[in-house]
Amino acid sequence: MDHPSIIRPQIFNNFDRIAAAQSTRIGMHEMGKYPSFNLGESVGDDPNVVEMNKAHFCNLLGYSLSHFAKSKQVHGQEVIKVDEPGRFEGYDALICDVPEVILAVTVADCVPILLYCPERGAIAAIHSGWKGSSNNIIEKTIQAMQNAYDVLPKDIHAFVGACISHQNYEVGFDVAQHFDQAFYTASQNEGKYLLDLKAVCRNQLIGAGVHSQQIEVSEYCTVTNNELFYSHRFEKGNTGRILAAIVLK
Repeated sequence: MDHPSIIRPQIFNNFDRIAAAQSTRIGMHEMGKYPSFNLGESVGDDPNVVEMNKAHFCNLLGYSLSHFAKSKQVHGQEVIKVDEPGRFEGYDALICDVPEVILAVTVADCVPILLYCPERGAIAAIHSGWKGSSNNIIEKTIQAMQNAYDVLPKDIHAFVGACISHQNYEVGFDVAQHFDQAFYTASQNEGKYLLDLKAVCRNQLIGAGVHSQQIEVSEYCTVTNNELFYSHRFEKGNTGRILAAIVLK
């Protein structure tokens, strides 16, 4: 971690053409509803503070906020092809091959996934909670990259970011039933299960054709490492959002 406000994926270290990072909750000031470094626009925080935080995050990537592209996420499976910075609505994955457009997703337990294909100069940012994962938004995003940019899945490098971990993600059978039994175990609480979204997403990347050695899975958990990350579940909904983003230089 080269700055307390961000963590940079190691999987992209050998690529000079991109910058990528996931934010922490450690900020530069004590302002707003969620003092520190909230990057979520829809959690009741002071919009001016959130804009300031977003600008700081972009600066850490080497760009201004004018390069920022993000969609209002809906826990869906829609993918948008982005050609310029802007604010979109209704998409949980963004793909792009245009330099200097920062693709970003916000999370506070859900899984952020960043993709890069160096051969085609294409990137993606994905928000995948249990609903997105059950609909395999990862495969849909990779298919969209194939269709738009002739990307080959074997050329993709992927980062599965900090999210809620298996031991802290207790769900009912109504959620668990959407996944193979390999990805959940019985909880100590009757009728409850512990779901491993990190493993689900890694498996979906491999299933879509990404080589396992080209996938990095963050060791961090938003609950266990709550001092570093916001967690919707641990903080009972009263929390900010962290950001994961990738940009072609």
